[in-house]
Amino acid sequence: KALQQLFLERFHGTTIDYHLSLGETESARIFFTIHVAPDVPIPDVSYEELEQEVERLARTWDDELLEALTRRVGAGRAGMLMDEWAPRFPDYYKAADEWDLAVDDVLMLEELESTPEGFLVGVGNESKGERLTRVKLYKTGGKVDLSDVMPILEALGLRVVEEVPTAVQGEGRIYIHDFGVLDSRGAVLELGEAADRLTETIAAVWRGEADSDSLNRLVTMASLTWRDVQILRALRNYRMRVSARYTENYRNDAMAAYPQISEQLVRLFEAKFDPLRAAPDQEVDEIRQAIHRDLRAVTSLDQD
Repeated sequence: KALQQLFLERFHGTTIDYHLSLGETESARIFFTIHVAPDVPIPDVSYEELEQEVERLARTWDDELLEALTRRVGAGRAGMLMDEWAPRFPDYYKAADEWDLAVDDVLMLEELESTPEGFLVGVGNESKGERLTRVKLYKTGGKVDLSDVMPILEALGLRVVEEVPTAVQGEGRIYIHDFGVLDSRGAVLELGEAADRLTETIAAVWRGEADSDSLNRLVTMASLTWRDVQILRALRNYRMRVSARYTENYRNDAMAAYPQISEQLVRLFEAKFDPLRAAPDQEVDEIRQAIHRDLRAVTSLDQD
């Protein structure tokens, strides 16, 4: 149907017929007859351009994935990855055409085979349509409960729009849990170096190395790692022992409302107590003065 529509548009046709011709070889030929109204001139269509359009329409999902893999990893490795993984994706997975994200999936699945923990976390942005950021959990041993994953993402300040699970065929009971998310503003995430911070935080929470609460929003709102947030969490817990006037959630909201100040607090802590840095007193004073300047912009006395 796609080819018929193409020919009708290019030759200004009204109707189209076709018939299939099978030869003695494995190849087949399809002959199209385009009917044009008598008073409509037949346009001069470039054969080379038409051939390129036909080739694009005739390409399969496997053809497109192989080309995308070749661009990323080279022809030799791309062929091996295709042989290993392309047949294992179900048909509903192949309805998508985000090729960079599909290549990410293949490479993560290859890495998953050598990961003793049996899970990996990936992230990427869609490139077309109503774009979403895709946060993916690659896991062996079967599916995970959404109730285990959703709170981790929401604690990062993400709004989960959808979840698309994919069962990878073959041994290992491999699943891709694909979450479409937006940030608190309803926009896709600005990734780059933030991608590693996000995936490392999710993995750390999944392993039990990091806590999961609303303070983790600072991973997506500032240039803080999950270990940096642990410092702020320790400072918050200390302050709550000294004074229980404000709840934990209120303190988290206050630090998330001013991510720049929160980041500076971490930098001040590192400058004062990191033995590997041995920061001079001048650097410590500059950070402290920057915090005091930014605190003047805090409008709520309680948050201050």
